[in-house]
This record gives sequence, C-alpha cells and structure tokens, in this order.
Amino acid sequence: METKFDKTVEILFELKVADVMRKDIITIGPGDMMSDLKKILQERRISGLPVVDETRLVGVISIED
Repeated sequence: METKFDKTVEILFELKVADVMRKDIITIGPGDMMSDLKKILQERRISGLPVVDETRLVGVISIED
C-alpha cells in the first residue's frame, strides 16, 4: 500500500535541485564575529550558514560546530 510519504518522495525525486533551492542566500564571512553569527542564526531561526570569502565558498558553520 502506497502511503502519502511514498507519494511525496516520488514527487521529490522528479525535481531538480534548482527547483527547490533558495536563491536569496544568507552568508557570513570568515572575518565576521561569532556574535554576528549568533545574532543571524537567532533572528532568522536557522541552524547554519555558508561561509563566503568574497565570492568563494570556504566552509559551512552551524550551531553544532
């Protein structure tokens, strides 16, 4: 018996990453203060951010780091 979850997964597998990705990305720089990171994470209610140096992705930081 196919469940609602099975149907959802089937639909998701037919999508491209570009169909569901965010384009308005919030980032932080490697020279930014940890206090800035904490503020952004709390205000946006998110758990992590990509770390970008100019236009290059240099890492990812999360509340678990």
